Amino acid sequence: GFGKSTWSLKQRFPAADVCGVDFAAPCLELAARRAGERGLAITFRQADAAATGLEAGSVDLVTSTMFVHEVPSDVLPSVFAEAARLLAPGGLLRFLD
Repeated sequence: GFGKSTWSLKQRFPAADVCGVDFAAPCLELAARRAGERGLAITFRQADAAATGLEAGSVDLVTSTMFVHEVPSDVLPSVFAEAARLLAPGGLLRFLD
């Protein structure tokens, strides 16, 4: 997406490392520009949600907004497995769709 859901996380938790992931480069470019306009230091990464390339156990929260309904049903298990793989012990998964 264009990063809107990352803004509130970074504003609420300014010391947190917030990373937005999307497959589409144009969306990421827009997200980075809009975050920069708001003075928000957010990282954006072009990747497949089923294989992000991020380190296992490296995040405390994995979330998505208006994404799950866009994913083909045969790919969803891989997306959920990747999300779970990324979580540190005690981490949270939150999907808004």
